[in-house]
Amino acid sequence: MNNNHETEEERLRKLLLGPELERLILLDRRVGDDIVLRESVQRVFIDALNELGTQDRSRLVAILTPLIFPDLQEEIRNSTDLKALVRNVFFQTFRNSIILLAIFIVSLLLWGGWFGYKLWKRHYILDIAQQTINSNDILANYPLNVEIDNAGYLQINGLVPDMKARDVLRSKIAQVLPGYEIKYRISALSPDKLARIGSDLNTMQAEMRRMRSEIAKHNKTTDQAIRALKQIQSQTALTQRLSKIEDELLSPKQRLVRWIANNAIFFDENTKFTYPKQATAKLKTLVDLIKQAPKKLRIVVIGYTDLSGNYNLNQWLALQRSLVVVKHLTRLGIPQTNLLSAGRSTEKMIATNPAQKTINRRVEFELVQ
Repeated sequence: MNNNHETEEERLRKLLLGPELERLILLDRRVGDDIVLRESVQRVFIDALNELGTQDRSRLVAILTPLIFPDLQEEIRNSTDLKALVRNVFFQTFRNSIILLAIFIVSLLLWGGWFGYKLWKRHYILDIAQQTINSNDILANYPLNVEIDNAGYLQINGLVPDMKARDVLRSKIAQVLPGYEIKYRISALSPDKLARIGSDLNTMQAEMRRMRSEIAKHNKTTDQAIRALKQIQSQTALTQRLSKIEDELLSPKQRLVRWIANNAIFFDENTKFTYPKQATAKLKTLVDLIKQAPKKLRIVVIGYTDLSGNYNLNQWLALQRSLVVVKHLTRLGIPQTNLLSAGRSTEKMIATNPAQKTINRRVEFELVQ
């Protein structure tokens, strides 16, 4: 009996792994209680069994498993084909995935169908309500708006000729849309009032068109003014350039004569400058011109007044204004010997109109050889 076992075992050894089975048995004995290594060896043993036919595997399991892997005996006995088990698990997983995908696609189609139905129903309700309103001749020319709010309710807003027309509209809408909740925001307005409102709107629109036309004309005028201003600025720049060239061509005395002919210092009702910064800048320019001119030249500073007050007072005020300018020129570096003061009151009026009398309150200059 033992010889038969040994002969059968030997035959199965050669059939399974040959010499490698000896190494597997020795390896199992070496690992001892090491759970991780022992499980690895058992996996190798199970893979080797799957390479055999069913009959040879059953005989080898019956002979070897109790000897080298007793804890696998029940697992191997209950499984007729481990590869088949793996294939079953794979196909089961694949089938489950297909089922989930099918469920997802069906859900997507159902959701799309539901959404499409809601959209179609929305347009259908709006069309039915609008057709019902348009079929009522009483409501012609009356503004009525049909819409569906965020909550899904049908809303009808606008105006009707009277309360009777409103009731008729409600009745017809209820007939074509039974059971549907509708919100009405309708006011009654007689045809006469509606006509007056329409007339007022037409008048307002005409006025708005007129105003737009006026604005367009104003914009055109503004554009023309801007172009004219740019042209003036360009001419001013050209004039300044020409003046600069002329200054370079003129002698210092000629430049001084030209400045005196074109400039004056203006005053308030007393001896204060009307425009202090402007007056100071003009006097500095005059000082530069005087310093460049021949030393023998002398400047007469002449004060003037308007027609207010009596002659003696105006004569005194004119002289005081002249002295104020002389004082400023002296501070700026002009010797007092080159300056003469004079007051001529109202002798040389620029303007006789009382509204323009301020330009008469001034100081002018004369050149003396």
